[in-house]
Order: sequence, then structure tokens, then C-alpha cells
Amino acid sequence: MRHDHTKEIDGRQWTVTEFPATAGLKIWWELQRALGPAILSIIAEAWSKGDQGAATALAAALSDVSQKISPDQIVDLCKRLLQDTRCDGKEVLPQFDLLFVGGYLTLLKVCAYVVEVNYKIPLADKVRDLMSVASPLISGAQSE
Repeated sequence: MRHDHTKEIDGRQWTVTEFPATAGLKIWWELQRALGPAILSIIAEAWSKGDQGAATALAAALSDVSQKISPDQIVDLCKRLLQDTRCDGKEVLPQFDLLFVGGYLTLLKVCAYVVEVNYKIPLADKVRDLMSVASPLISGAQSE
């Protein structure tokens, strides 16, 4: 049985319905292929060096991921993650382009929450903390 999970993120109620098994396996494979080494790097740095180390790893990982997958692939992955997600009771996908205008950090937080719900990996709260530390590092990595 699929369950709903609700959490407030950036002042809005986000409800995630767990993926069916087949969809969940396919998305997990895509996440591992695109982000696998990056996620392991972030987790290792967080354990050994705390949030600053994890933030540095996140900045490097995002820079690395941007070299591996195209913008279309990342949009497709985000939309697949959000396929069974609602914001304030409304389906996310029909309003995706308007819902996240200027809210890319919110988009990352919600995607992290979807991963947390479906794969029991506690990312949602960490993304908020890490992104605040990593923002200057990410900007520096992208300009190189």
C-alpha cells in the first residue's frame, strides 16, 4: 500500500505519495547513475568533516553532475521525482514551471524530501543546511 507523507517546506505543505515499486526502482537507478558518487562523497564528508566538509563536497558534486547530465535530463529526473507530489493539495507537475519560478532551492528541498520518503535517506533537512553553506562554493565552482 502506498502512503502519503506531508511536510512543510518554505511555508507550503508538500505531500508525497510513495512510488509504486517499479517506478521507484527505475528512479533509484537513475539517481544512482547521476548522483551515486556525489551522494557517497557528500555523506563521507559530512561524517568526517561536518557540514562544511559536506557543503564543499556538495559544491564539487553539483559541478561534476552538471558535466555528466544535460539540463533536459535533470529536468526530466526532477519531474519524475515529483510525479506523485502535491503542493497545498494541488498536483505539482501541471504547475511545475510557475510553482518553482525563482524557487530553485525549494525545488531541491522538495526533491530531497521525495528521496527521503521513498528511499528512507534523510536528506530534506540536510539540503537546507548544506545549501546555505554551499551557495558561495557552488557559485565559485560554476565560474571556473
